[in-house]
Amino acid sequence: GGPLASSRSGTLTIVTVNDAPTISSGTTASIVEGTTAGATVYTAVATDPDSPTITYSLSGTDATAFTINSSTGAVTINAIPNYETKSSYSINVVATDRLPLESRVSARV
Repeated sequence: GGPLASSRSGTLTIVTVNDAPTISSGTTASIVEGTTAGATVYTAVATDPDSPTITYSLSGTDATAFTINSSTGAVTINAIPNYETKSSYSINVVATDRLPLESRVSARV
């Protein structure tokens, strides 16, 4: 006898790997002494090919001096800055996707 063969169709499913968001906004910002409390001093920008929804938050040494809009990434200062009291602030912007993976960038304001 000759060679024998058998075949069967199947489906191969490609599963996406969840990538963490990529933060593209800068790592420094400047504000003028005496800026009004509640003014936007930095805007975080992140993208994620796996998730259209990014949630923003803050951490780090001076995070309590600021508030971040969890949807837009706009960072506002909570009190009027005074250079003689504090000349710089250090915060971490955290971008989290829906799955949830996160990315962090340290920013100096």
